[in-house]
Amino acid sequence: MTIKEIAVLANTSRGTVDRVVNNRGKVRKEVEARILKVIQETNYVKNELGRSLSNTRKFVIGAIIGSINNSFFSLIIDGIAREIEKYKNYGFSLVLKRVNLFDPKSVIKALDELDNAELSGLIITALDDKEVIDRINKIKVPVVCTNVNLPCKNLAYVGVDYKNCGSLVANFANLVLRKDANVAIVVGSLTHNGQRQRIEGFKSVIRKDVNILDIRQNYDSSGKCHIVVNDLIKEFNDKIDYIIFFGSGSSGGIRAIRDANMENHYNIKAITVDQSNEIEKGLQEGIVSATITQHPYTQGVKSVDIFYDYFIRETKIEPLKIIDNSVILKESYIPHKLDKYED
Repeated sequence: MTIKEIAVLANTSRGTVDRVVNNRGKVRKEVEARILKVIQETNYVKNELGRSLSNTRKFVIGAIIGSINNSFFSLIIDGIAREIEKYKNYGFSLVLKRVNLFDPKSVIKALDELDNAELSGLIITALDDKEVIDRINKIKVPVVCTNVNLPCKNLAYVGVDYKNCGSLVANFANLVLRKDANVAIVVGSLTHNGQRQRIEGFKSVIRKDVNILDIRQNYDSSGKCHIVVNDLIKEFNDKIDYIIFFGSGSSGGIRAIRDANMENHYNIKAITVDQSNEIEKGLQEGIVSATITQHPYTQGVKSVDIFYDYFIRETKIEPLKIIDNSVILKESYIPHKLDKYED
């Protein structure tokens, strides 16, 4: 079925059908209704590949991802790369910049370098830093923020509901914690708006009898997390029932818990919010009772899909693409299981 054939069946012009199919310009409601009825009855699908191949334009997508020392973001990159490859026949290609999430200068340098390239669109993860936001707002191409919903001009945000994530952790903790239990929280950084929202969600749902001993930062570093957890255990000894990890780098913390449990016969357990080999191992050992996955691979895939919809399908883009949080237990199937990444 072609646009010309639809026009004949709907008793209108090809140009009018084209405006309806591609959302270009106004069409009288009764004419639009006739066209849409024909489209529905004939199962018409736009020949997007044909349109793309007839157009010599290339779609260079830049990606600035905070994957340095952080395996979580490496999975986002995997999702982005997979989807770019899927759409290569439509003219899509990728220019990737790996940055340090906690170093605004690293992000700004990458923005400067990509701004000099002939980009069609930009995917970015960064923290809410004023200088970074100002620099993003100078970019003259559509921007998709992934994982962190930045207060900048953007086409869309792809990520999770962080407050819901924290609430889910508290829901699970309420089921497994004894009365008057003690927990410690290790967060990547309190400058990360999403991680602050996790704490807010946790506090709003956790039982009133549960004591939060302390909240400490590990800056998404596995090495730093090992030190932070060792310090917590030394300070509170066997008073800790659970350590809640609200950021990346939890692998080092899990190793510290394992060592303390073996050496001192403690029974400290953890709840985490990411995916890694060490978390999966912790689940199998019983050290990690549950992890709330943010589906990082899917975040990468959906970020590219937005540009496909924007450039090729020319459809309306919803500003928020929220990926559901999922609770993973010992026997759960873990999507996009890690084989090569460590914190």
